[in-house]
Amino acid sequence: MSALTWRRLLATVCCLVWLLAYVRLVAQQQLVDADFKASVEKPAYTRGGPTVAIDEAHSNFHTAGGQYKPFADLLTADGYRVIASTRRVRALRGIPVLSLTDAATRLAKELVRQGALPKKATVDAFHIGVAAAHQVTYLLTWNCKHLANATMRGTIESVCRSEGLRPPIICTPEELPARKPS
Repeated sequence: MSALTWRRLLATVCCLVWLLAYVRLVAQQQLVDADFKASVEKPAYTRGGPTVAIDEAHSNFHTAGGQYKPFADLLTADGYRVIASTRRVRALRGIPVLSLTDAATRLAKELVRQGALPKKATVDAFHIGVAAAHQVTYLLTWNCKHLANATMRGTIESVCRSEGLRPPIICTPEELPARKPS
């Protein structure tokens, strides 16, 4: 092959790589359909429908008037009342953020490896790992399948202790005692 043929081949390959990268970049962008017109032939609610709160406390474009506008419009057309919710984040001000530490990661992996939690509950294992690594007294959950489960509690606590961590008391909010244990 001549040098000119190689240059053309290289230029073609470069153009293809650029084109593929551009298409992938454009495909990943989340675009709102500005022409979307929400209409519901038979709304679920004609008056006083349930309220749907869209979490807008993160100061990003995921808002009822932004990225979620078509969805909010559809809900409104179906009789729902759509509001912006910022209270949840305000309620959390002053509460420390718990980071994912090496100890938490090790414990989560051990919980799954030793069968305290099934592999499909790996995220739940990380919740326990973070709570134990940060010495959280209570881990409140409504997840009774894997976390607040009396049949799994002993194994979970045993694995925590084998990793040198105090296990959190895992319970539902209803089980939370009125006083902190001594």
